[in-house]
Amino acid sequence: MRRFFGAVLPFNWGDELNKYFIEYVTGKKVACIGYNFPMRRYVMIGSILGYYNLNKTTVYGSGLLTASGITGRPEKIISVRGPLTRKVLLSKGIYCPECYGDPALLLPLF
Repeated sequence: MRRFFGAVLPFNWGDELNKYFIEYVTGKKVACIGYNFPMRRYVMIGSILGYYNLNKTTVYGSGLLTASGITGRPEKIISVRGPLTRKVLLSKGIYCPECYGDPALLLPLF
């Protein structure tokens, strides 16, 4: 269990990797913010697309567990985890390139 914005949540290894991966790749410090914060966001590792409003979001390799939670339209999609995620996004009228892969697979290179 861990604390996240005042709530106690189960630990998720993939979610925890995002901060370290992004900091390593960009050389910049990551700030964890709530998803209602009015600024551009980036989502990468994890099956998280169905949990948050995707407005003002750039997607790089994320997936989803269920199609029912998709809200908003991403500003940009670079890639998604796999073809099923792409199919769901396309069915919602959201453009998604045919580019796949989970950024967590790149971690051994770093």
